Amino acid sequence: MTDLSSRAIARRRTPVTLILMASTALVLASFAVASGARSQDSAYEPLPILKASDLLSAELLRGDLHEILETVENDGYENSYTITSEFGTFTAHRTDYVAERVQEVYALKELSEITKTDAFAAGVAQAATSPFRALKSLATEPVGTVTGAVRGIGALFSQAGEMVTGSRGEQEDSAAGELVGYGLVKREVANLLEVDPYTTNVALQDGMGEVAWAGFAGGFSLLPLTASVGGGAGIALSGLQNSQTLNSLLTSQSPEALRELNRARLLAMMVDDEVAEAFVENQWLSPRHETTIVAALVGLEGAKNISAMVEHATVSESENQSIFLMRQAEATLGFHQNVAAIVSLSLEDGAVTGITTDNRTVSAVPADHLIWSAGAKALADQSVSGDATRELWLTGSISDRAKAEFEQRGWAVVAEESDRLAPDLDAGLVEDEDSGDE
Repeated sequence: MTDLSSRAIARRRTPVTLILMASTALVLASFAVASGARSQDSAYEPLPILKASDLLSAELLRGDLHEILETVENDGYENSYTITSEFGTFTAHRTDYVAERVQEVYALKELSEITKTDAFAAGVAQAATSPFRALKSLATEPVGTVTGAVRGIGALFSQAGEMVTGSRGEQEDSAAGELVGYGLVKREVANLLEVDPYTTNVALQDGMGEVAWAGFAGGFSLLPLTASVGGGAGIALSGLQNSQTLNSLLTSQSPEALRELNRARLLAMMVDDEVAEAFVENQWLSPRHETTIVAALVGLEGAKNISAMVEHATVSESENQSIFLMRQAEATLGFHQNVAAIVSLSLEDGAVTGITTDNRTVSAVPADHLIWSAGAKALADQSVSGDATRELWLTGSISDRAKAEFEQRGWAVVAEESDRLAPDLDAGLVEDEDSGDE
């Protein structure tokens, strides 16, 4: 295998079709703050520049193979970190994703060591004469070409009433690869390395693909190929925050099997067919994003209008939006489990809120640092039915200006609640007894 840092694969973006659905939600034509832009409107706060050393542990800041640059940008909701390494420069959108992106650097190191072993060389040689050799290009090339697009989180609050649909593809292996079992082997490699099998890290996808092909087509067990993993260099950090059950599900089930499972569960929760289909077919929602969101909704234990969260998730147009939506579903479940029971969901003005048994309207927002912006104003100005009290719960911090603006509009603001908003997803991840895979 050639040096992983030089394996840049050109990607073609798959076109998406925007389908405008009938909705009373307001589309915010005045939205002005996009990801990475520095606001010049005096009505809102300028986007802050933060320091990594103030936000991350020493272990995350730098290690044997990586270093995180000190300058951290904030788009009004989330922080953006730059990770440098000998394998390339990577970006982590969100503080809670830094460990996962750093883990990928160490996984690349592990993969590069595997390619130097006799077992790998033997696997490559055997694969070259394998009956499956003609399928290699089909099996190892991801279908999708959507990697790299970045669209700000604030845009989510301006897309009410829209659903984004398009061909599947977010770093999924081809149907041919799944049919012959290569996809399962690759997911097992990802599980061993403790990385997301659907990561958009192109170098990592490429490296996992080569090792998986040597194992699968070469007829080798993964054990001799990966015997050195966790050895001398070792994996420095455990980046994935998934539950053990979720990791097992993502490893054992093919992307299509997961979509079928998620579709069935949504329909069982009375989600509209068209909304469910737009959700499972959104190219930006990976099987991990979808399965986690569905698990969170199942965990809400029969709350009404589950469709609100599902419909909102269909508007995702980038990886960082999908991560935010996944974390929002998790935070909503965390509130339900640890603070107060949610009996219904609502989608108003581009924002999802939960209604509790004691008549509180709660917006759980997984923001690193929320400032006063057009998107924050849209959230603060949303209407509330009846005499329900309004509460904004944040996993991260909030600026003084934003806090004051929300409170002036009648919101109670509760910040820095990542622990209480952390969910137990296992209740929503029990596999159907008859679910199968390749």
